[in-house]
Amino acid sequence: MIRGLEVGMSVSFPIEWIDTVRAQTSKCNLIMPGRRITSTNKEARIIEVKRIE
Repeated sequence: MIRGLEVGMSVSFPIEWIDTVRAQTSKCNLIMPGRRITSTNKEARIIEVKRIE
């Protein structure tokens, strides 16, 4: 899911997956074109990955 994001798209995961999601996002930024960022929402208990480039 993280790899397939187009610029401007985002995907959310349960906050319990934070370690895995951040690791996979970092890996994608290193080996794939484009740039992705993560943000968290503690109230909604999600981590979001957004492709910005």
